[in-house]
Amino acid sequence: MSRMEPDPRVHLAARALDGIDRMIMVCSVKGGVGKSTVATGLSLGLSELGRRVGLMDLDVTGTSLRKIMRVSGGARGDRRGIVPVTVGGVKVMSTAIGVREETLPVVGSEAESFALGFLSVVNWGELDYLIADMPPGMGDELMALLRLARPKATALLVTTPSVLSLSVVGKLASFLRDEGVPITGTIENMSYVTCKCGNVLRPFGEIRDEDARRTGLGRTIAKLPIDPELEATLSRGLSVLDAPILGPEFRRLARLVDGRAA
Repeated sequence: MSRMEPDPRVHLAARALDGIDRMIMVCSVKGGVGKSTVATGLSLGLSELGRRVGLMDLDVTGTSLRKIMRVSGGARGDRRGIVPVTVGGVKVMSTAIGVREETLPVVGSEAESFALGFLSVVNWGELDYLIADMPPGMGDELMALLRLARPKATALLVTTPSVLSLSVVGKLASFLRDEGVPITGTIENMSYVTCKCGNVLRPFGEIRDEDARRTGLGRTIAKLPIDPELEATLSRGLSVLDAPILGPEFRRLARLVDGRAA
């Protein structure tokens, strides 16, 4: 295909978006803040509410969503495209499903191509929500989604309560606002841990309301605790919603996000 010819996937992506009511991009500038866990918990929580939900993993250079979602088997194809794997009522698509689990080194147009492909080739069907687990930063995947899905795209920002994470995520919030992207809210992840004695510890500090306003993050809609049982829960083949501490938090987050979308 020459540079002058339009990419047919753009038309297919637009047609796919017609069947999707809302896209939520789970974003952060830093890695390791728990975007994939938040995206998974939100998706499963919304599905429990009876919503039609899709979850796509755009963090192609370091995917972990397949393991968190407990996906087994691979995707298959039909006349309408690639059929996502369904887990807990959520349609899931990742480069690790049916492709490979190793890190994929992608740059520039390749990264944009993944975002375009996930919308144009995957048969999402009719969805109330398409949750996008974004890679860290403000790279080509984010820009591609904004070009394709701007009218339906909103952002859910994830940060830890560290000074460094807070400052750089604030820059992302400022960029998104400049681009006209509504921000659903900010998630303060790994906010605290409750000891068996009942004491609450905040190992990374705490985001004060004035700090959030100063960095442009706006309202923090959830402060998610550290759940010491999360890894053990997943290793037993259970869902993040089965985690004793985080499970109820994700259900509350899903109700809150769904209410804000109404």
